[in-house]
Amino acid sequence: MLETAVCKVFCSEFGYRTVNDALQVMGGESYMTENHVERAWRDSRINIIVEGANEVMHSFIFAYGSKQLGEWMLGIKKNPAKHLGSAMQIGSELFLGVRRPLPSFTSTDPRLNGMMHELMMRVREFSHQVKLMFKEWEDKLVTEQPIQARLSMCAIYIHAMTCSLAKLDSHIRNGLSGEKLAYEMSVVEHLCSMFGLAIEEEVRALRTNADVSMKRAADAVLKHIDSLPNIDFAIPERTMDMKARGTGAKLNPVNEEAIPHFGAGSVFHGDVIKRAQPQRA
Repeated sequence: MLETAVCKVFCSEFGYRTVNDALQVMGGESYMTENHVERAWRDSRINIIVEGANEVMHSFIFAYGSKQLGEWMLGIKKNPAKHLGSAMQIGSELFLGVRRPLPSFTSTDPRLNGMMHELMMRVREFSHQVKLMFKEWEDKLVTEQPIQARLSMCAIYIHAMTCSLAKLDSHIRNGLSGEKLAYEMSVVEHLCSMFGLAIEEEVRALRTNADVSMKRAADAVLKHIDSLPNIDFAIPERTMDMKARGTGAKLNPVNEEAIPHFGAGSVFHGDVIKRAQPQRA
């Protein structure tokens, strides 16, 4: 479940970023409906929402991924005398900043040693930061979604680096060489460098962020919204807020005639795109 969630978030997020960048590179032409990239751009956006919105998936990745570690630390805290060796070890990490030895790797191609060493450093530091967050937030960490999202992103970046290096190592063992090897090496090297920097940003944001003012602003916005009359807004009758049903704008309902609904848009057949033509008055 955990790896599936990680892959869902990574593929949907970076799939959208990729096609969004393609739109930008192509320029104004990319926005024209006769070019397939605009359809790919529209279609890829839904992936960040469906099958579990990525914001929800971040909380799941953190909660499920850190469950065993959190329970282990809680058990030591409740009865340190019973787990004296572990208590001394975790205490030196949390209060003295001691890091554990780097995880070892022995079976990868020597040409990947530099990137593998950096990956092991990221794994060790990530583990250390998760423990520190449990120490600093304790039970409150369960509801601190911004912290959860940052730790989740670190795990996702590490997973992506690991998968990319594993695939490259497999290709090398299967005889990849020459220009093709140089190409894959350059791509994976850049991926590791880019995600390494991204991890550092997420770790820095664990302590340097605007979370406090964001929460105050969110509370103020919600309070302000509650003061607005429903009659000024179009509220779908399927809204989950039962109190709002039937109390929205009725005198000026939303005119949806110009909005093509699902099933009335474009239909793709091979290299030809046929589009439903709007009726003219």
